[in-house]
Amino acid sequence: MEWDQPMASPTSHNIPSYLFKGEDLNGSEVRERLRERFADNFDLLLPKEGPIRVDGAEHVGLMLGNIAVLWRKMYVHDLVRSPALIRSSQIDHYLLTVSLEQRGPSEHMLGDRHFVRQGVGEPLLLDMSQQMRSQIASGTDVTLFIARDALDALLPRSLDLHGVKLAGAVATLLVDHLRNLVRVAPGLSLSEAQLTARSTLHLVAASLAPLSDSLALARPLIDQLLPRRIGRYIDSHLANPDLSVEQLCGAFGVSRSSMYRLLEPMGGVSAFIRARRLSQAHQLLAGATERVHLKRLADDFGFRSAAQFSRAFSDQFGYKPSEARMQIAPFTHAAASVSMGEAQRLSEWLRVLGR
Repeated sequence: MEWDQPMASPTSHNIPSYLFKGEDLNGSEVRERLRERFADNFDLLLPKEGPIRVDGAEHVGLMLGNIAVLWRKMYVHDLVRSPALIRSSQIDHYLLTVSLEQRGPSEHMLGDRHFVRQGVGEPLLLDMSQQMRSQIASGTDVTLFIARDALDALLPRSLDLHGVKLAGAVATLLVDHLRNLVRVAPGLSLSEAQLTARSTLHLVAASLAPLSDSLALARPLIDQLLPRRIGRYIDSHLANPDLSVEQLCGAFGVSRSSMYRLLEPMGGVSAFIRARRLSQAHQLLAGATERVHLKRLADDFGFRSAAQFSRAFSDQFGYKPSEARMQIAPFTHAAASVSMGEAQRLSEWLRVLGR
């Protein structure tokens, strides 16, 4: 990695991190390995013709509490977040991306009609609960994945931030901060990383302040806020095996048809409930320090049996419950492996971000 200043070395209590280098890849495996890095959250589309030059490609991932940071020296590609991936991942973080050096602008198609062109040094906010297709030029960029509740708590009201460009003096400070962040973050202690994440969030919120009075950014209450309240209600009733659409309708005073419409983007009511249960169970398994009995876990999260829970878990995450803990063990910069476990590192961070 080329930096304007030397990169800090990880401390003995370094934050979770990983390093990926294209030069470590076998040429015949390039396309598949690159797709694996994003598969849980994005479809990665590469040029159909010719070899992919990855000998100079490099990714650095850093986990700072309620912010995950991804620095990339990258290749031409598209990233697509489809309705199917939104439903399967159950992730709704904000994504803030800044192009540091590129050979041309990046272009983002948001939903069916909204088009945004992003130049070098322009911070752009995206919403992972909404559709997007991003055409990324070759160069370097830095991306923050931000837990939604962490940023929303700093804003004066609910805003639709999908495709919002940040501008002004504070946004310029934010870009300079991000350039320095990727240089020094690997050497931060865990407590320093938490303070840094908090400062970064406040800079993002301050950059949004001049835009917060724009009516165009106001989120429709029903379509944007109510599903999140429903999600929180489900999280507090995960152990109830009889949790149903009728119970949700009664709790929120909406009709069955309205409830199905609200949760249709997440795959429907039943799929949404199951995904929330499995996400919480995954966190417990990943953080466990001793053996977890699956029968008890199945009972706690409303599954009829350990076998039913195991099948649902494997279908959702692609691996067994017994393999959950090994998926998020932190990687250090000394380890440049391109194993499947390392390729899944970012996906696992996003799953637990802000929890």
